Order: sequence, then C-alpha cells, then structure tokens
Amino acid sequence: MEVRSFNRAALWTAAFFLAALAAMAVLVARQRSALSGMLATVDWPLCLAALAALGLYFMLLWDAWHRTVRSMGERADRRDTFEIWFVSQLGKYVPGRVMTIIGRIFLSQRRGMRGAIALAATYVELVLLVITNLAATAAMELLFARRLVHGSLALWLPLLAALTVPALHPKLMTRALNRALRLLRRDPVAIDLSFERILALAAMYVSAWAVYGLSGMLLVKGMTGLTWSAAAAAMPAFVFSWLLGLISFVVPGGLGVREGALVVLLAPVVPVATGLSISLVSRVMWMACELAGAAVSAIRRRGAR
Repeated sequence: MEVRSFNRAALWTAAFFLAALAAMAVLVARQRSALSGMLATVDWPLCLAALAALGLYFMLLWDAWHRTVRSMGERADRRDTFEIWFVSQLGKYVPGRVMTIIGRIFLSQRRGMRGAIALAATYVELVLLVITNLAATAAMELLFARRLVHGSLALWLPLLAALTVPALHPKLMTRALNRALRLLRRDPVAIDLSFERILALAAMYVSAWAVYGLSGMLLVKGMTGLTWSAAAAAMPAFVFSWLLGLISFVVPGGLGVREGALVVLLAPVVPVATGLSISLVSRVMWMACELAGAAVSAIRRRGAR
C-alpha cells in the first residue's frame, strides 16, 4: 500500500511539473521574439549582483531557522542545519508542500536532533515568513511604488500586517500548531520561545525580504535599463509574488503561479514580455540557489566520510 501511495504521489508530481512547464513554454513561445531581443541587451554584472543578493537571502533564511532551533534548546551544528534546511527545500516541488516539513524532521532526526524541535522551528519559520512578507510588501509599496500593488491592496496590506502581529505570540502559535497536530493524531509540540525572541527573529526575516527585494530591483535594472527609482518600484512585486506562490499548495514550488503573479504585478513598470523574461530568469536564479545549497551540503557530507 505504501509503494502504491508513493507511486501515485510521484505520478501527480510529474503531472504537475509537466503542466506547469507546458504553460511556461507556451508563454515563452508567444513572446519569443521580444525575449530574444531583450536578452541581447542584458547588463550581466547587475544580473550577477541580483543572483548574489538572492543567495544572501537564502543564507539569511537558513541562519534564522538555525537560530530558531538553537533558541529552542537544540545544540545543532551549523553544518547540520545548513544541510537540513537546503536539502529539505527541494521537497517543496512535491505538491502539497508537506515534503519540506517531513524532510526537515527526517533529516533532523538523522543528525541526532529531536523531530519535534524541527517541526516547531519550521512552523515558526512559516508563520514569520508570511507575516513579515506582508509587512515588507506594505513598507516597500509605501516607500518605493505607491502604485504597483493594484487597487485597495496598498491600503489593507499595512492593516493586515499589523493585525497579524499578535499571531506571533508563542502561546497562540503553540495553540494553532497543536490544533493541527490533533487533527493529524500527532503528539502536541511546545514552542519554547519568548515573545521577545520571536520579534528578534521577525526582524531577521524582514531583513531577508529587504535583500530579496534588492535582488529583484537589481534584476529589473539589469534586464531593462530602467532608472533606479523605477526599478525600485518592482521590489514589492517580487516580495508579494512569493506569498502568492506559497498559497498555491497544489502547484510544486509555486511553479508558474509566482511567475504569473510577478508578470501581473510588474505590469505598471514593464511590458508583459519584459515581465515574463524577468520572471523566468528569476525562477532560474531561485532554483540555482536552492540546488547550489543542496550540492554544497552533499559535497560536505561526502568529504566528511
């Protein structure tokens, strides 16, 4: 039965990947001439700087998870948490997103850590990512764009970010997590963190979103030649498109969803063909960083044997 379930999941994963890739291929084919002309004028040093900033964004996320695990009393080695975080990231390309959590727990236990700590730290990470994403999008929208997020989003994003701050309290997070675990018939987990520590971690995630927005600005500048102020207006689009990709649970890694959202959100700044080029390059850079992190982990593990 387990083999059948695994095979069924593998088939669904392959189907979703093929469907998403087919949709992207159609978009690329329709905009082929515009894409080829644009890539010929790319400022590669700026694009490489955008890639470096994206790599820094991933490193900040890993470091925040490492600090969360340590703050919960787990004496985790930085090399171990680096491997756990980056390798488990690849699990998000399986529909449903649960493989990232399962992978974190499994790899943590293999490294001598408690699975409950890995689960709690990952839950804290997810809550902080969502709430700080809203806050960062609202701040960037007000500071740099003021017109990029369409309609009333510019008004309710700051309000929504403010209303979700109480959800950061450890008691509320513990209650919400254990309610979900109860439905899954799993043992309860305690989030052993002070509210002050959670706020400090939230500040780290806000800085990570700032770096991610900077990466997007550099990419837009490098691929379009827009002024710095116009390129800066694209920052909230990159940050908010991540959240839209996250909530698409069925699509592996938000593949296609995040790119489509980015094209729409960039429309006030660049044409559709240009936005499509930027979104595709952004996805390639994203996956390159994830694969590089997993590859470094594999090389380290192999060298340690």
